[in-house]
Amino acid sequence: MKTMRKSTALFLALIMCLAFFSFGTLASNEDMSGQIVILHTNDVHSRIAAAESPGFAGVAAAKAYYESLGAYVLLFDAGDMLHGMPIANLSKGSFIVELMNAVGYDAMAPGNHDFNYTAPRLLELAEEMNFPVLSSNYTDDDTGLSVFEPYAVFDAEDLGIKIGVVGITTPEAATKSSPLNTIGYSFSGDNLYEVVQAQIDELIALDCDYIIALGHLGIDSESVPWRSVDVIEATTGINLLIDGHSHSTLQGIENAGFSTVSDKDGNDVVIASTGRYLENIGIVTIVDGVITAGYVEEELEPDADVAAMIDEINEELKPLLEQVVASTLVELTAARAPGNRTEETNLGNLCTDAFRYVTGADVALTNGGGIRDTSGAVLPVGDITYETLNGVYPFGNELVTINISGADLLAALEHGTAAAPGPSGGFPQVSGVTFEVHLYETENRVKNVMVGDEPLDLNAVYSLATNDFTQIGGDGYTMLAEYGVTAYYNALDEALVQYVVEMLDGKVGQEYANIEGRIVMVDMPAAWAVGEIGEAIDLGLVPFYMKWKYTEATTRAEFAELAVTLYELFTGKEIATATNPFNDTNNIYAIKAFTIGVTQGDGNAFTFNPDGTLTRQQAATMLARLAAALDMELPKEDMDFADSETVNSWAVEAVGQVQAAGIMGGVSGGRFSPMTSYERQQSIATILRLFNYANDNFDGVVEDVDDVEDVEDDVEEIDEEAEDEAEEVEDIEDEEEEDLEPAA
Repeated sequence: MKTMRKSTALFLALIMCLAFFSFGTLASNEDMSGQIVILHTNDVHSRIAAAESPGFAGVAAAKAYYESLGAYVLLFDAGDMLHGMPIANLSKGSFIVELMNAVGYDAMAPGNHDFNYTAPRLLELAEEMNFPVLSSNYTDDDTGLSVFEPYAVFDAEDLGIKIGVVGITTPEAATKSSPLNTIGYSFSGDNLYEVVQAQIDELIALDCDYIIALGHLGIDSESVPWRSVDVIEATTGINLLIDGHSHSTLQGIENAGFSTVSDKDGNDVVIASTGRYLENIGIVTIVDGVITAGYVEEELEPDADVAAMIDEINEELKPLLEQVVASTLVELTAARAPGNRTEETNLGNLCTDAFRYVTGADVALTNGGGIRDTSGAVLPVGDITYETLNGVYPFGNELVTINISGADLLAALEHGTAAAPGPSGGFPQVSGVTFEVHLYETENRVKNVMVGDEPLDLNAVYSLATNDFTQIGGDGYTMLAEYGVTAYYNALDEALVQYVVEMLDGKVGQEYANIEGRIVMVDMPAAWAVGEIGEAIDLGLVPFYMKWKYTEATTRAEFAELAVTLYELFTGKEIATATNPFNDTNNIYAIKAFTIGVTQGDGNAFTFNPDGTLTRQQAATMLARLAAALDMELPKEDMDFADSETVNSWAVEAVGQVQAAGIMGGVSGGRFSPMTSYERQQSIATILRLFNYANDNFDGVVEDVDDVEDVEDDVEEIDEEAEDEAEEVEDIEDEEEEDLEPAA
């Protein structure tokens, strides 16, 4: 390596800490002779002419512009270019390669989705390219050799500078394209750092002045330990890493906690990334040893020749793309996060309902990352064309079924939601199954799984419809790969058309206007409440619908249900329903609570206001009444709060009681805050405390659900013994009557 690079390392580290990034225009019409300009793209997903982006014609114009100013210009792509939109898929990538050649790309690193047409097809496309495909860690299993060139050297002869570029493909490509696409090949997941370092060392030996890693790696937490930052920290010698895979912008990288990263020897390394879909054209300048990363902001006239090529190709595809196959009366959510990668969506429901309709399976599951969008975060109301459906299902996957055990179905749900509430391409969109994800748990977070109307049976076998990507372990669903395919069906977009046309009469209607609660995210309660909420749930004190959104305000009807549940669990008997005293609700729990004296109406005896927000003083009053209904005498002491005088007179005694019993305390500053709304987590916790107070201080208390069942069993046994004794008495009486009868 040249002495210039070694001797200026300390100086550059200081300079780069001050001036690594600039988000304004990085060039003007001034002479740029002697400067190095590196333009770059990533995660274009074949959106080469989107209205909101400069498009390929803009990329070509940018390269020509900086060359015209005298700069030495290179143009790189960091992967996921060749697949996604019809212009790519209908030609299996050839049209995109043709356009990349015309734009003037100098190298690309393959991303995981560039393997979607299979590894042999990517090799064919590489033969069509006028530039090298670089990947140091993608190897042939038989030979152990790199399939593509591991690196390339670009010689800026006029500047006397050599630039080495090493390609890196995420090892996630083994599962984030269909695993069948790369059978016989590996991505060096076990020794990625060593493989990359070896290529860096070769470039150093070739006397390169700058070493650039062109990587499809990303910064997402789910990609550890193969993120760009991980590779940098484990190696030495890289000056700049051009990144892809996580769809991150430079600002996004900074928000993730770093804008530059130190390598193994403490040298700063610049990371550059452009987002996705050609939203930006990345530009890195190297001037007098200073590396600066940003975006092209010059307003340039699009390259006419490239624009004409795109128009010509689109005209060839237009008749097929514009074919209307269905319509929708509601907007369908196609966003990534929040969206199909983080939560249940109506589009996810539609897609998986189609899976079940076509296959007749018990359950359908598809990875949220496989559901995409065409031009925005929603599929708008109106006609659905082939182009729209291809945008929803851009990867050409097929529908398959397997027979899976209940235990492995649960494992699949656990795996798919493991990153929640964060995004994951493997997030499961489902049909035929409902479940909760308890975010506050560290393991076994999926609970209350229902298949149809029945609880999940871990020992049962269910038919599962999914796509062929997840079935063979894509997105980490390795448990699905343990089962052989029971049937193959058509492509995913064709299945969706069949469902909409046959079942929905060609229209997606209001039944898909909203989500249905198939996947319920149970929010993390406050740290103080976690233990009490868990105990209350285990005891059966918490109704199903209150097991999430713990920080939401409790309604009066919700607290009435908590009170009734405690009463019936504690006493072992159901409250007999009386005539409804209220004129504004038929809520059974409000009526039962009134029956035992816990509720007394809101303002008068005939209005309950079931959806009204419960205040803290109302909660205290209902807790004290519940204790009285259970014949429990709470200590009668004056309350002791800094704002005691603000408690309404009708609540004063009750507040003092629940404070003295340790059932309900105050808020910050030693206040009670009587009019503040009472959160669900607070309601659950105080109901549990009342239950435990009763157990600790009163006889004949039911300890838990099992005790309730034991009491019921004891009652049944006593009843059975009484019946047996009655039958014995009847037998004796019958015998005595027979003795008294006269002989015939």
